[in-house]
Amino acid sequence: FTKQIIDDAYLNTPASCTAKATYFYACSVCDEKGTETFEYGDKLPHTFTVPKSDATDHWYKCANCDATTEKEAHKGGTATCTEKATCSVCSTVYGNFDYTNHSTDATVTKNEKAAGYTFKGYTGDIYCAACDHLKETGTEIDKLKLSDNETVKSANEILAAEEAAPGTYDAEKIAALEDALHDLETLVNGTDEDAVVNKIAELGNLITSIEPIAYVTVTFTVDGETVSTQTIKAGADATAPEQAAYIIDGDSHKVFSGWTGDYTNVTEDVTITATYTAQAHTWTDGNVTKAATCMATGTQMQTCVCGATHEKTLEKDPANHTGNNTTTRENEHPATCTAKGSYVEVVTCECGTVISRTDKTEGNALGHSWGDWTVTRPATCTEEGVKTRTCARDAAHTETQAIAKKAHVDNNGDGKCDVCGSNTDVHQHTDSNHDNTCDNCGKTINTSFRCSMCDYNDQHRNTPVFGWFVIIIHFFVHLFAQMKAWV
Repeated sequence: FTKQIIDDAYLNTPASCTAKATYFYACSVCDEKGTETFEYGDKLPHTFTVPKSDATDHWYKCANCDATTEKEAHKGGTATCTEKATCSVCSTVYGNFDYTNHSTDATVTKNEKAAGYTFKGYTGDIYCAACDHLKETGTEIDKLKLSDNETVKSANEILAAEEAAPGTYDAEKIAALEDALHDLETLVNGTDEDAVVNKIAELGNLITSIEPIAYVTVTFTVDGETVSTQTIKAGADATAPEQAAYIIDGDSHKVFSGWTGDYTNVTEDVTITATYTAQAHTWTDGNVTKAATCMATGTQMQTCVCGATHEKTLEKDPANHTGNNTTTRENEHPATCTAKGSYVEVVTCECGTVISRTDKTEGNALGHSWGDWTVTRPATCTEEGVKTRTCARDAAHTETQAIAKKAHVDNNGDGKCDVCGSNTDVHQHTDSNHDNTCDNCGKTINTSFRCSMCDYNDQHRNTPVFGWFVIIIHFFVHLFAQMKAWV
């Protein structure tokens, strides 16, 4: 049982995400299924479709095994003071309440306290109506001031009137009024709020019993409107109020010229009226509030001595452009081998006026794209040749180079070029008699291998090794001869 057959008839266990498929071995002769198994193929991929989550993370579990994806922290959702956030991925409620994000605008005020004359008050602390957490701390309220109390104000007005016109009120009642105010000043420096309140009530009763001796009312009016009402002791003088020199009236103004009626030694109620004279406005140019442009009118403020203002319309100014310009290109030329691209930048105002025209360049010159060299004049042994190449981008651009002269040819060794007939040394020298002179042309030839002790030269050998060998032999021959001479 060694034969492996991949067929459903021999399948033991199908593949899963945790194990490969197994098949029974078959008999190698008759294909009978055995009891031993073998693995085949690959495991199946996991099917992560089962959602899982806890208080901080969410993930997926394989539907067929216990494998899981990596955990990811919950995200999204918004916590409030009454509800935690809900994960936008798995809908799990997570995190903590956010007491800075209240679920309602409704509030409850606590610890508020009205101020008194002897103690400060408190506006109260603001709490969220949903979570009862403090949203805003209250502030302290200053003590009540006697000077703000209407009863005290009335008392001070009576005393002021009496001081301005002595004898207006009964002297004993004025003294009682002063004592009551002094007592109040002493009480507000203490801690007995009830005593202060009671003293104010007493002061009110006292005020109701005080009647002025005799007063008259003087009323000052301007254009039918009351500008000042003065109550003075009968027989006294009224004081005219300060009045504006001008009254603006549409396209004109009125100039104040005085009061009608007598307001001195007044013995009965009287109304005094201001007198004005009408005049037209005289306008003076002021600041330009909106400059006129080539497209729109402008405005300029004008003022009159009376204080009236008027907005004057300024005509369009063809020289003051709006700045709403359009930029276009003209005369565009692409880059060439030797020059950058160019164009004229035209800036045009929305009114149609050309503001500027500027020559511009862009990019870089393309450079030449040379083709292959072409021989336009072959070289000879008497004249250099010429080769030329042309730029692929612009046929007008060419470049030439010289081609070196060719060598003379002297195949017959007669010392003259076979092509042009001029004398030349280009043939192969020979020196059969070893006299360092060419047998054909008579020119002195290389003597680098001549013996240093005689005139023998082995140039015809044309091999440095052999030549040096000959030189060494010559050296020993001449050394032997010299030693024989010494003996």
